Amino acid sequence: MLQPFLHGLFPGMQTPNIILMLTAALTMVYADNLLWMVMGMIYALLEDAVFGYFLGIGMVSTFGVILLILFTRHLFNSRSALVALIVSILVTIVYSLIYWGLAHAASSPYSFMTALKTMPEQIAENTIVFMLIYWRLSVDEHKRNKKNWYI
Repeated sequence: MLQPFLHGLFPGMQTPNIILMLTAALTMVYADNLLWMVMGMIYALLEDAVFGYFLGIGMVSTFGVILLILFTRHLFNSRSALVALIVSILVTIVYSLIYWGLAHAASSPYSFMTALKTMPEQIAENTIVFMLIYWRLSVDEHKRNKKNWYI
């Protein structure tokens, strides 16, 4: 409900994709991330069904982002703020490119330049939201692991 509310609150402006950033940050921080991945994809499917032109494009794009995050977690330290910053930028780019590619394949009239036009604003807003969520989740995870140091 929050994402459509923000779109209605700021008409004509690009708003951050809070659900995508929340899904990405939860997947990045927590080791038991299957629940967050599934919930993010279900919400993307529901958002497509209610507000989108094409059904399933958001879910497939979210799945692509999740694969990127899991690959990044495998290669790099997921507790690093620099890695989180890079991932937040890549999440927005990968999500937007997959979404545009699938929409274009489904005969969307939007050109690639139209998709790129809002990309810098999307990257800035989504990165700020991602880093705030990531910071808060990391603090909570650190406190939880500090209490259970014997695990």
